[in-house]
Amino acid sequence: MGEYTGDTGFVAQQSYAVSHNLHVVTAAQLADSEHPVNLSHLSGKNAGAQFVVEADDGAGGTTLVVVTALGPEPTDAWVDATGTEHVVPA
Repeated sequence: MGEYTGDTGFVAQQSYAVSHNLHVVTAAQLADSEHPVNLSHLSGKNAGAQFVVEADDGAGGTTLVVVTALGPEPTDAWVDATGTEHVVPA
């Protein structure tokens, strides 16, 4: 019998969850080149840095989208996880 489930033939397997603890920012903050999120000395922005953006889901609500910086400069773009949406701070 399984130790926890009571099922026969139960095989326990170790698994791991990884928490990246990404900070949530707004789309307006991400698009503002003077916002601290775009200043590498304050946010650590560099190629590959990531944040989560609270974005409009198109149905009157919001959704969370992971974005990745393409470089360290305040006007270097951010791209979403699909690679299709870019935000270029101005």
